[in-house]
Amino acid sequence: MPRNDGYTIGEIAEEAGVSERTIRYWYTRDLFVPPPFAGPGTRYLREHRLQILSIQKLREQGLKLPEIKRKLATMSPADMEALLVPPPPAVRPPPPEPTYAAERWERVVLVPGLELLVSSAGGPILRQMAQQIVNHFGGAAPGPHPL
Repeated sequence: MPRNDGYTIGEIAEEAGVSERTIRYWYTRDLFVPPPFAGPGTRYLREHRLQILSIQKLREQGLKLPEIKRKLATMSPADMEALLVPPPPAVRPPPPEPTYAAERWERVVLVPGLELLVSSAGGPILRQMAQQIVNHFGGAAPGPHPL
């Protein structure tokens, strides 16, 4: 959300998910240097935004304010940007192969509302019987027959 005219404290507070009062508290604890005060026209720059968002991110990671202050003192703007990049989505492993016995079946529609299931493990005799049933009873069924 880069902007040339800066950000209001409310905009940054909303983005960070904290109150304006929290941000003011952080600068009273010297976690960052606030922008020059200009009343309601006070604008926070990109650096302030990065620092505030980084403080909140580090708080979410469980760090206390003194630890955050020490860590921020060693971080460059690029380090802060990297901290704020969301992690890549987790890659889910493929589902495990089924451990149950499974068979493949072909569904043959003889006529609308009447179907014949034929096991693919049935062999040629079963397929020949299924074809005879299709030829005898399935002549009126629309569409191609799989057998």
